[in-house]
Amino acid sequence: MPVHVLIDFPISAEQNDALLAERPELIEPIGKLLVKHGALSHARLKGEGRYIDIDVFPSREVYHAFKAEAQPYIDAYEGALGVRSVDTIWELTDEIDLTTLS
Repeated sequence: MPVHVLIDFPISAEQNDALLAERPELIEPIGKLLVKHGALSHARLKGEGRYIDIDVFPSREVYHAFKAEAQPYIDAYEGALGVRSVDTIWELTDEIDLTTLS
């Protein structure tokens, strides 16, 4: 069953983007590992002073395999940002297509 992983970063998306504009090598290996491990999608929610990445993986096991391999790169990325993210795994239990409601 697909899982949604929400990764909460206590830093603004603009600060993140500024760092990655200067140092794209920090995120490139993580992106490659997302693809290697079969991530289904990636999205970002931007809030005031923080952002949340939403990654969808085929299963918890696939996410854990990704995280195990990507952890050294995640540590370097977060170290450069000066923050630690918090990730939570969510399973979609219900979805309603509101376009079908009248």
